[in-house]
Amino acid sequence: MENPVQLMHSAADNIRVLAAAMVEKAKSGHPGGALGGADFINVLYSEFLTYDPADPQWRCRDRFFLDPGHMSPMLYAQLALIGNFTLDELKDFRQWGSPTPGHPEKNFARGIENTSGPLGQGHTYAVGAAIAAKALYARTGLEGFRREKIYAYISDGGVQEEISQGAGRIAGHLGLDNLIMFFDANEIQLSTETAEVISEDTGLKAAPKISIPASFTTFVVPCSFFSVISNSFSFLSRTTVTFTLSPGRCFASISCKSENL
Repeated sequence: MENPVQLMHSAADNIRVLAAAMVEKAKSGHPGGALGGADFINVLYSEFLTYDPADPQWRCRDRFFLDPGHMSPMLYAQLALIGNFTLDELKDFRQWGSPTPGHPEKNFARGIENTSGPLGQGHTYAVGAAIAAKALYARTGLEGFRREKIYAYISDGGVQEEISQGAGRIAGHLGLDNLIMFFDANEIQLSTETAEVISEDTGLKAAPKISIPASFTTFVVPCSFFSVISNSFSFLSRTTVTFTLSPGRCFASISCKSENL
């Protein structure tokens, strides 16, 4: 489903305003990541994620895992737009006993799939959920489990944690084509540029790379594990990729078929 571009921009701007207001009122938190990720989460929930706001615990729903928990204002704002949080609850961000803590805590009824704590843990949650969906389909034959997609938002800090590397390896090894990870590779962290502490090229961990026009910098890729670095994709599983770039939109529509490494 594609919505009018102006409507999508307006929705993303609302997420940004809500996220910034939450941090400002709490006098605590990290607004930058939420502001940068607003377009991503808006397009994900509006055009890709299969879920039922009236039945958030539907067992065959697509699932979204947030690894960098400090980006919680982005998630809370998006969930407020679909009716899972009230504005008063957003105003209580980072307050004692609030349903909107600084790092999200698992609450399926609210649309929060995982508790976000140590960076990298979200990778393993997502990989585990993708494996579970495959196993449930194999055991039950229910088409809903076959169609289920697992999405995750990961960042430079998470990629630096070794737990994420193990999760990526098994995802590629198993060929989990129901797992989509968005890598927010902005090469900056709290105290310094990432180049001060890490020199690897995440994209070189797998091949092939696919060149993308510089005007497109944000993508959703149905594949096991990928990175967005220097406007290129890289995969941890062999893939056949078909993608359509829509001028004026924030995302590319992409499909791929994965095989085990």
